[in-house]
Amino acid sequence: MSATAYRITTAVLLLLMLVGVGVSIYPGGCDALIPTETGAVPMRCHWSFLATSVLFGVGALGSLGQFTLTTKEGRRVAAVAFLLLAATAGFLPSPLGIGICSSDGGAQSLADGGEMMTLCMVDGGSMDCQITAPLIWGVCALVALIAIIQWAKADPDGAVKPRFQDGA
Repeated sequence: MSATAYRITTAVLLLLMLVGVGVSIYPGGCDALIPTETGAVPMRCHWSFLATSVLFGVGALGSLGQFTLTTKEGRRVAAVAFLLLAATAGFLPSPLGIGICSSDGGAQSLADGGEMMTLCMVDGGSMDCQITAPLIWGVCALVALIAIIQWAKADPDGAVKPRFQDGA
């Protein structure tokens, strides 16, 4: 990959990291607190998207440093790091990671005077975390795709090397 093409993919990667920070913060997780015996605590979707915003922020800083890489090995290490970052950020809002609220709100239901009060349900049942998680997964997929391309095309001199010609 030529230096110009590498800079373009790195700029796209930086843009995706900034989009990831924005998506993690707005709309983000639910703002409601779960009352417990020891006090109110944020929902797990809050912590999930806080963690993804930190990961994407670190990725944005890393992509700024990626502009200075000139060796094939350095570019490949950076690509693997971004692939791992995308996998981790995509894992956090999944049920195996920190997770998000259930889509029916049942996991966040509390007894309130004999009737069930459902938390994290706003505007007729739409939850911010249910919208944010697929957006995070989409950003992670694009970051992973660019990281794979950067890993495969990491050779900075690949564009100027002679090509094999049939019959020559």
